[in-house]
Amino acid sequence: MKKQNDFTKEIAIDTGSGLVGAGFGLVVAGPPGALIGGATAPILSDVLKRFLSKKEKSRIEKVAELANKIIQKQISSGSKPTENAKDKKIGELFEGTLLAAKDEYEDKKIPLLANLFGRAPFTNTPIDNLIQSLILADQLSYRQLGVLSVVGRNQWENCFNLSSKPLPYSSTGRGTPDEKTQGIYEDVNYLLVLGLIGQVFVKGARPAVASGTHFIAPVNLMLLYPGMLLFNGMLLDEVDKECTGEIIKALKWEPKE
Repeated sequence: MKKQNDFTKEIAIDTGSGLVGAGFGLVVAGPPGALIGGATAPILSDVLKRFLSKKEKSRIEKVAELANKIIQKQISSGSKPTENAKDKKIGELFEGTLLAAKDEYEDKKIPLLANLFGRAPFTNTPIDNLIQSLILADQLSYRQLGVLSVVGRNQWENCFNLSSKPLPYSSTGRGTPDEKTQGIYEDVNYLLVLGLIGQVFVKGARPAVASGTHFIAPVNLMLLYPGMLLFNGMLLDEVDKECTGEIIKALKWEPKE
């Protein structure tokens, strides 16, 4: 797999690619609690001094620890930092990641949030763009992130044989999807409205953002730039198979003739 250091270059990024260098003062060795050092240590300390519930404190510590492990892995591989490592805004991204994790009631999202920060110093994608990605990620459910995972993987690998037909307006004589399938289509529609995905209706044409569940043909879906940043920055191919399996099943559903 090619080494990449830009979250939009390709969908399947090598997480071992040369991105962050040893000697960059982002990580300190030591026991849990001395997780992330350098410019980010005061931020972690400040957030942990705020009034937090036990569960909120646990989430913050977990996302910081996971991000640290990602960075340590890059350092161990002999990687080199990009200019992002020197950007003062990386501290803002770190604080935002901690605060997003604090309020995150879906535990499965926390490792994905850690991926976004842990890989930020490793890419040429501007930190401002990644902050916007964090804002978007905070709005999305784990299942909606799973939809981005399925769309991205299908876009590049054409591996799921998704339906070419939209949901019917009426169930008369054509069958009707179950409630979970309808809910997943609503997730797709939300991602269309946010501009994270689009649909290619004519080969070679630019993707359109036509919202409404009755206009969605899953085979036409593709990630737009913000969706690509989320897919690559959060490593959405790590969304669990139980979640993506349900999404694939829903997006393969077709009405009965």
